[in-house]
Amino acid sequence: MKLLSTLTAAATVASMTVASAHADALVFEAYLDGLQVVPPVPTTGSGTFTITLDTATNTLSNASGSYSGLIGNVLNASVQGPAGPGTNGQAFLFVDPFTLEIPGGSAVITQVQAQAMIDGDTYILIRTDFRPGGEIRGQLVLVPTPGTGAIVALGGLLAVRRRR
Repeated sequence: MKLLSTLTAAATVASMTVASAHADALVFEAYLDGLQVVPPVPTTGSGTFTITLDTATNTLSNASGSYSGLIGNVLNASVQGPAGPGTNGQAFLFVDPFTLEIPGGSAVITQVQAQAMIDGDTYILIRTDFRPGGEIRGQLVLVPTPGTGAIVALGGLLAVRRRR
């Protein structure tokens, strides 16, 4: 009977985790450098960028980041795609070139652009007067959320501990 209640509790936790894994807010991050620019750029510049996509409304928000070591003066910064690593895409969102925030706080994008983000086919590019085509770039990568497996394993550990 104890085993059945433990399995039931584990299944409940797992189902709650699966439901939360399909949450509407997805977080993406990028690490920027000159090697990701197409063609690669020799620069001392580097940076980071984070942005959130609400998949229910295709709204981007919570953009932030920083960079340092650029050779040129910043001209602009944009999220671009669809384009995987080593290829170029079109700009679909310009962010403040100094704070890397979205002007107005949020922006709605198309379903195609949202899917490109989920597929890993978008990037952020910072252009400077040293390299007007882009001095540093970073591919946007979905930040993983805690998986169901970890929660179920934790439930199993708790069940074993309760037995003792």
